[in-house]
Amino acid sequence: MRTDPSRAPASARPVLATAALAACLLASSCGHGSLQSSIGPTVSPTGLTGSTPTTMPPHAATTTPIRPPIMVTAEITGPRQGSLVSWAQMVTGLVMGLPAGMSAWLVIQPAQPTGYWPQPGPLHPDPNGRYVTPATLGLNAMTDHGEQFILMIVEATTAASQQFKQFIIAAQSTGMPGLPDGTQVLTEISVTRS
Repeated sequence: MRTDPSRAPASARPVLATAALAACLLASSCGHGSLQSSIGPTVSPTGLTGSTPTTMPPHAATTTPIRPPIMVTAEITGPRQGSLVSWAQMVTGLVMGLPAGMSAWLVIQPAQPTGYWPQPGPLHPDPNGRYVTPATLGLNAMTDHGEQFILMIVEATTAASQQFKQFIIAAQSTGMPGLPDGTQVLTEISVTRS
């Protein structure tokens, strides 16, 4: 004989509600598991152990899982760390996972700090994230032999990219005194002028 839940004694109704909630959670039809943190064990008047919701946030049933942030990958594959390089040098590498609104730039800094020299850019990686870009290391081909240079890939906001572009357009005799706000060095290597 089946019992109609609406006719169950008042003392049994909490047990039925608890059983219904447990079935709902097991069937994963009450959200994305976000209720788990707000469920605590209780004992019903009949002595059965169940789960009863405590204080639940109003959005608990509609919360969507948060995706982990995409990691930015940056690498300089040529030249290699410690290489001898010429004044005019092609630089190759990989940049992947840049967030929307961000761009990547090649910036060169002499090891004897005289400023930061953004190279023509920003970088334009292909669909596989690979880039090739020209760079100049030092004032000209006749000077700076034996000097060390740091090549860095820098992530930049739109405003920082605009500062890099303005620096490149204007004839400069010294490098930028520092990297603009809104930039972050993703990777760097050190090379020596031949």
